[in-house]
Amino acid sequence: MRIFCTSSLKGWDIAKPLYIAVALWLVFLLTAQSFFSLAKEVGIIFIFDVFLFVGFICVLIAFVYIFFYFIKTIICSFAVGEYELNFTGKFQEFLKKILIGGILTSITLGIYYPWFKKCMMDYWASGTTVGGHPIKFTGTVSRLWKYYFFAGILPFVIVFLFFFFSFNSFVTEISLSEEQYLYFFVVFWIYFIFVINIVCIPFFCLILKWKMFFSWPGKDGEPDVNSVLEISLLKAVFYFLGQFLLGFISCGILIPLLILNMYRYFVSRIKLYPGESKISMGTFGTNLRLGEGFLFLYFLMFLSFITFGLYLPWAYAAAIRFFSAKTWIDYDDTKKIMDGPRLLLENKGEAPSQ
Repeated sequence: MRIFCTSSLKGWDIAKPLYIAVALWLVFLLTAQSFFSLAKEVGIIFIFDVFLFVGFICVLIAFVYIFFYFIKTIICSFAVGEYELNFTGKFQEFLKKILIGGILTSITLGIYYPWFKKCMMDYWASGTTVGGHPIKFTGTVSRLWKYYFFAGILPFVIVFLFFFFSFNSFVTEISLSEEQYLYFFVVFWIYFIFVINIVCIPFFCLILKWKMFFSWPGKDGEPDVNSVLEISLLKAVFYFLGQFLLGFISCGILIPLLILNMYRYFVSRIKLYPGESKISMGTFGTNLRLGEGFLFLYFLMFLSFITFGLYLPWAYAAAIRFFSAKTWIDYDDTKKIMDGPRLLLENKGEAPSQ
């Protein structure tokens, strides 16, 4: 049996927090400018510094709340067949996790970030229910650390050092004017960004795989249902690389095609497993057609361009509804997915690695 996903997201749901964020930032800047002129005139600049610090903290908290509201609104707009998604997390808890995680990540020079990332994934998952059934994120910090170090940090450092010593060796061997030095510096920097994006493609694929580890409990003590993104890293990297080069060579013209291809590739590889079994009980898929999707995304981009970005919230909401309507889950019985798998498994294997 096949059920489709849906989204009731509306443009105004996104526009409201976005416009509030822009308005808050403008008010803060204008107020700070006026207060600075007044403080300078009466010779109390230190009061302006206090005002600037307090104002910045208030605006930062407001932006965090707007982000929270934005993500919550998107989650609550989704449904899988007759099963609606709901989010019950509280902003106070979210703000606490953001502040603690941000501070610990800063003072540890980024070492704490994998724990911070895991904490946030746990927060969003634990507050989300599908048809009343709680969701749990099952990705581990140890696996995320491996991805960050071996596929992210290490390749970045190697490429950076290579470019750094290559550039220094190049400029020391030949005499360059100030204009020529600046030109070669910009060229090297652009080339570095291009290469580092290619080198980090395995990292992007692995992080996406890690983010797909979810589970929800079965009914009456039955096995949990686990979602797993099953990809061959080598094949995924080459596919990702081909799409990246397609967008680069076309100077961004074919970016909508890149988005459509990547969505179809990864969504169709999300599998559902009952408990510790290796026997799949369901799979995600999409009937997204490239021609239809390409024209639709370009139409949204065109409307956003001629409205100087004002239409972006409505374009984003329309894209979410479009992709949702083209996404489905194949399974034998709805109750197996949402109410717990009623399977008599003769041969139980090991759980998919997390």
